[in-house]
Amino acid sequence: MAVDNKTVIDMAHLARIAVAEEDIPQIASQMSKVLDLAEKMAAVDTDALAPMAHPLDASQPLRTDA
Repeated sequence: MAVDNKTVIDMAHLARIAVAEEDIPQIASQMSKVLDLAEKMAAVDTDALAPMAHPLDASQPLRTDA
């Protein structure tokens, strides 16, 4: 997914972040790469894979209340 300069400016405004004009093209390129990676990860078929770990499966030893 390509991110253009206007999208970077709009997102910076929404996040209340000051972005220098000369940094906008580099930020757009980096954001595009991140979104491309997310698309690739979402395209992987993981239906047949069992989860390796789950935070709710862990038991937390707690001390007794006093």
